Amino acid sequence: MPPQAPSDARLNNIVTHLKSAVELLNNLHDAIGTPLLPVISSLVLSLTTSIQSVKRNLDECVNLLEGIHSVLYAIFDLHIKSAGGLPPGMLEQLGYFTETLPKINVYIEAQQENKFKNLFRQGETNRLRKDCWEGLQQVMDKFKIKANATLLASTEETRETTERMHQELLELISTVSDGTISVSEKSSNFISKGESSGSFSMIPAQPKIFYGRDSEITEILDALSQSSPRVAILGGGGMGKTTLAKTVLHHPALRDKYEHRYFVSADSATTDIELAGQIALHLGLRPGKNLTKPVLRHLANAPPCLLILDNLETSWEPLESRKGIEELLSLLSDVEHLALIITMRGAERPTKVRWTRPFLLPLAPLSQDAAQKIFMDIADESHNSDDMQQLLRVTDNMPLAVTLVAHLVDYEGCASVLARWEEEKTALLSDGYDKRSNLDASITISLLSPRMRTSPGAQELSSLLSILPDGLSEGELIQSRLPIQDIRRCRATLLGTSLAYNDTNHRLKSLAPIREHIQTFCPPSEALIQALGQHYHSRLKLYRKYYGMQQMGGIMNETTLNFSNITQVLRRSLNDENPDLSGAIRCTIAFNGCSRISGYGGTGLLDHIPPLLPRAADRELDALFITEAFNSHLYRPVVDPERLIDEGISHFLYFNNPALEGRFYKAVGDYHRTVARSSAAAMHFFKKGLAISRLSGNAIQESSNLNGIAELECYSGNYHSALNHVREAQRLARLAGDSYREALSLRVAGLCSRFLGDFKNAIVHLQKARELLKVCGIPGGNLQQITMNDEAQVHLLKSEYAEAREIHSQLVHTISADRDPAFYASSVLNFAEIGVITGVPTPEVQHHLDRGKALCQNPHHPTGLMVADVISADLHLREGDTSAAKALFHRCVTAMRGVSNELVSYSLERLADGTRWSNANHDYASWTVVYLAHGYHTAENLALLKGLIFLGDIFLSQRDNETATSLFQIALEGFTSMDVHRSRAQCLVRLGDIAEDRGDIPGALELWKRARELFERSLQDKEITGIDSRLAANHSIGLVVE
Repeated sequence: MPPQAPSDARLNNIVTHLKSAVELLNNLHDAIGTPLLPVISSLVLSLTTSIQSVKRNLDECVNLLEGIHSVLYAIFDLHIKSAGGLPPGMLEQLGYFTETLPKINVYIEAQQENKFKNLFRQGETNRLRKDCWEGLQQVMDKFKIKANATLLASTEETRETTERMHQELLELISTVSDGTISVSEKSSNFISKGESSGSFSMIPAQPKIFYGRDSEITEILDALSQSSPRVAILGGGGMGKTTLAKTVLHHPALRDKYEHRYFVSADSATTDIELAGQIALHLGLRPGKNLTKPVLRHLANAPPCLLILDNLETSWEPLESRKGIEELLSLLSDVEHLALIITMRGAERPTKVRWTRPFLLPLAPLSQDAAQKIFMDIADESHNSDDMQQLLRVTDNMPLAVTLVAHLVDYEGCASVLARWEEEKTALLSDGYDKRSNLDASITISLLSPRMRTSPGAQELSSLLSILPDGLSEGELIQSRLPIQDIRRCRATLLGTSLAYNDTNHRLKSLAPIREHIQTFCPPSEALIQALGQHYHSRLKLYRKYYGMQQMGGIMNETTLNFSNITQVLRRSLNDENPDLSGAIRCTIAFNGCSRISGYGGTGLLDHIPPLLPRAADRELDALFITEAFNSHLYRPVVDPERLIDEGISHFLYFNNPALEGRFYKAVGDYHRTVARSSAAAMHFFKKGLAISRLSGNAIQESSNLNGIAELECYSGNYHSALNHVREAQRLARLAGDSYREALSLRVAGLCSRFLGDFKNAIVHLQKARELLKVCGIPGGNLQQITMNDEAQVHLLKSEYAEAREIHSQLVHTISADRDPAFYASSVLNFAEIGVITGVPTPEVQHHLDRGKALCQNPHHPTGLMVADVISADLHLREGDTSAAKALFHRCVTAMRGVSNELVSYSLERLADGTRWSNANHDYASWTVVYLAHGYHTAENLALLKGLIFLGDIFLSQRDNETATSLFQIALEGFTSMDVHRSRAQCLVRLGDIAEDRGDIPGALELWKRARELFERSLQDKEITGIDSRLAANHSIGLVVE
């Protein structure tokens, strides 16, 4: 490594050059899509910031960054030499590089003054330094970088190197893009701010060849001149619905009328939630699970705009999704200044929308004149007129058929196309000479054209695209290493024959009708499916390897873009005939885990695996499946769990994989904590996982099992012990560079702080957790939702009910009740709890309770059901049914002791509150003692302070006002410190009543007024009414006294 001491100039030099390298890195990823490049870019940028604050060992820190700089340029050079297709081994080296970068970042941060003095033990910094150098050296060796090589010999030399690399990368991008879009054109294809409302939505280009729809355009323009226009463009497949919609989109009258125009391709959406997500993407909204309400809110607040939903039949046609789609359309049509156009195959309009009259009739075939003009624009005018007319009769003037046949004629001539038609038409038209048959015939002719016949690879690529609703990006075409010769030429052939197209994201796709036809007549071979499956498996292996680390985000992003593709490929791979069945099963398990973590719930593919496991005959694979089955218990019931646990334990006797074994025991422990509700069993399995992880030196799994122990102790009321465990878990995760598990630790720390009444620190911990999730690249995933729920609970405990309700409203809009019923139920039940406290009418509260209970039934979620029961008890108590309330509270205290301290506290608080049992035969005084003892035992400050109020009420009922006053004042001080509004108000009301009783009316009025403000803050209308009565009754007395 360079021996010279770093000057300010050297430090500034490496920072400047690293930032330039990051820019090149981003350009490379935009063009090729190589996984992990965004992660590297983010980590390197973080390093350029961290090094600015280094106080110690600056020389070594700069040396490390210069080594990183050399690796980055080796990465660029390798991409250029391989034309963008990295060998699999090099992709693995990128993975190693991303493992080393976080360690370097932690090491550099550790050199900042006192920043980590409490985090690292003595000697751990030296170990970290050694790991940094060893990791960097390993990567440099793999990339064949000489030990003392540096690109920073001189500023001029570095500038020349950067410019050369930049130019070569631009040439690579141009080559990969195959001329379909140039580098200079990339930004110009985005519509202007005035048209996009600031989003990065692209509208498709205006069709260059378009004839024969003048009357339809006139009718659509007339409809759009009316208020709140709703237009459905209907017709058979291939009738030019999309082309007509694109032409209307670019009409000058609409460009002037609508500042914002959006064209949303809906053919990849299968449900209303997915369709809302597609719309949200074009509006520039943040990702989420259910974006229906954010979309409606955005459109309602935006200026007048035009929204076109293209190919809506994909999601509307199936009966199981039709109701949801029609409901979404109805909601969209409620936005008065939104002009809505849909295109849909068929002749039936969706219901629940007041379509603008007169209705646009379903599109008919083109006139002969229009079809002939399209034909001649594509195939030129040099062909025999009679042959051309004969071919047009074959197409029946269907626009897509005319276009496809014209392209064939342009390539091979009319005579050749007619001859093949005469040979093949009987078989092709065996189902009837109708519109769909013509489309099939046209597609088949294209598939059998000379260009396709002489390019077997193009035929293979088209067959593969037929099962890929998400299409393939440029980078995926290159890097998936499909067994297709000259795949770029094959891609060009498909584009040239109109069997494929590039969507707005430059992903190669086939139209839905073409996909359907090819799946029927030319399905992909098993070899192709297996090759693409291996590509997806390689990405999912990276996900599994880097689970929890910064690298995970980019991999999950690529997986999300291919969600439907991966599902289709895996569904076809999970069969007895697959020679790589074990690989397919492993890929499926990893994919399911990725779906869980990203917040999409289970994939439904796990159910296909059990019948195939005996065929795979792999104990390690069996153990892996059992682990994922337990991890998925919230989305998929675990059948015969005890048998699975015994099988899992026995499997580990036959192979050595301590990392998997640690994960297995953590998953089983989580299951026993949340579903089986056996704290003793959960602790047993967590400790076994912890022991195995420590014995094998696996810090990540050690952190994971410590988090499990900490969360279990937290819910059991052992908060201080839980905090000790979670701090150790956080330390280990930080050292390992595992941001996700560090976020998990912070979440549990926030949970402990919440239960201890330290609400300020609880919020700090949760916000830090969310920041780390952003570092991981999964800010909208499952853990993000959990931290949001925890923050809502903090607001609820502080009696900030409006804030808590708003967070849960956000959650139910991002969570799918079908994919994540337990978590969705949690928010629904919170609506019920807040409703009981704030006086929401009983029917509305009961609606939320019924909905929450139903969601907790399947899969069975006993803790969720108990939450519903105690909220029901609270509702019974509010409505005066004390017998039902008492029975449910007693049951909860018995069932949840040692399982959920939160639910026990909830029940005890209500049993001890004498003001709520005034007309019932209930010994609330005894329950007050129990509640105080419980609060003391668990160190719950909130419970202790509320217990003091209830104790003060007892003394007050005995006319011991002095003792009661002391208790209320102590409680008031505590609630003020904790910022609990409603409880502060309750103390102030009682103190005001005591002041009134002793004749201090001005004092009483002042206390009641302060209480009123706090009751307003906590939405307590009933209490406000009571205070107003007090104020009115004593106001005149107060004036006289004053």
